[in-house]
Amino acid sequence: MYYSTDHNNGPGGIAVATAPAPVGPWVNYGQVFVDGGPGISTETPSVWWDPDASVFRMLYQQAGAVAGPAQSTLQATSPDGLTWTKLRWRKSLPANGV
Repeated sequence: MYYSTDHNNGPGGIAVATAPAPVGPWVNYGQVFVDGGPGISTETPSVWWDPDASVFRMLYQQAGAVAGPAQSTLQATSPDGLTWTKLRWRKSLPANGV
C-alpha cells in the first residue's frame, strides 16, 4: 500500500507498507520517494506494474511543480517498488498516453 506521508506545506512524501493479507501483519518501509524538484507536498500516489516495461509506475501530485501554486500530476518509475526515479515533465503526452 502506497500512501502520502503528510499533506502540509513541506516536502511531503510517498511511503509504502506491505502485508501478505489485508489484516496483516504489515511491514512499514516508511518514506520511499520525495520529489526534490520545484514545488511542495509530494502526495497522492497511484502505483501500478507496467509489464511491457518491467517497471512500477507511479502518478503523484506536487503543488507548484510546473506553473504557479497549482497541483500537477507527475510520474516516477521503479524497478522494485522502493527505489524511484522521477520522469522528466512533458508539456503534453503523445496520443497513446505514454
